[in-house]
Amino acid sequence: MDQAKRDHKNALARARYAINPHARREGNRRSFIKTRYGITHDEKYALLAAQGGKCAICGTDDPPTKSGWHVDHCHSTNTVRGILCQHCNNMLGMAKDRPEIFERAIAYLKGSF
Repeated sequence: MDQAKRDHKNALARARYAINPHARREGNRRSFIKTRYGITHDEKYALLAAQGGKCAICGTDDPPTKSGWHVDHCHSTNTVRGILCQHCNNMLGMAKDRPEIFERAIAYLKGSF
């Protein structure tokens, strides 16, 4: 490929990235999402749209990390619950999806201030 074609291809890629920085990663993950969660890429973003384009927990509309939006699911039934930012998804995972851990954390926070 000559330099002019390479430059043109790179300019197109930069333009696509400027519009959607997560496009390349999401494109690579389309088949993973279908295999892992049983939903398509379009269904994932339909869920996000149904949530108003925001994380179902914290309400951010701008994912704070490069990994973008995460499909939240119940680990025992593999049922999709919603779309989360990485921080909220990690929070649920760290608490092992156990509500009693969150209840104790809330009580702790309320008692600490």
